[in-house]
Amino acid sequence: MLRDAPRCDLHDVSARFQSATGSSCSYVLTQNSEQAASDPDKPKRPLSAYFLFTAENRAKVKAADPSLSNTEIVKKLGEMWRGLPDASKAPYTDAAAKAKAEYDAKYKVEKEKTPKRPLSAYMLFSNAVRPKVKAANPSAAFGEIAKMIGAQWREMPPSAKQEWLDAEAKGKKEFEALNK
Repeated sequence: MLRDAPRCDLHDVSARFQSATGSSCSYVLTQNSEQAASDPDKPKRPLSAYFLFTAENRAKVKAADPSLSNTEIVKKLGEMWRGLPDASKAPYTDAAAKAKAEYDAKYKVEKEKTPKRPLSAYMLFSNAVRPKVKAANPSAAFGEIAKMIGAQWREMPPSAKQEWLDAEAKGKKEFEALNK
């Protein structure tokens, strides 16, 4: 949101942009008060190339025509951005990419990948049989194919189901071993 509220921690981003391009950013985006209230320690994301462009050019547009409202200024900046050739956008995109890389390196934490729960015997069977059923019935809808597979599972003798039940038990043991 753009308003006169507490400022985001974007000063370092605009300082890096200034040093990278030699340009000055005189306008800083402000934080959303609801977001700030939910987690004050949450790091702010870096500005995109477009926002770096608007931060640099907003004052120029406002100085050229002080009677413009904020909405009209934003529309004008959007038109200017769309009209820029890629070569002119390059300093902004480079600065944004650099800021994003620094942000990612500093704040992104890899989540531990917990293994998914193992599939049930029926789902293992369904995943194995679905391509064959679909090939045999190319015009059947997803639900119809599921009904056909369900009917095959119900009609299957217990001795044939045992293969899938064993695979399910093996998957459960592996899952439990990984989650200890």
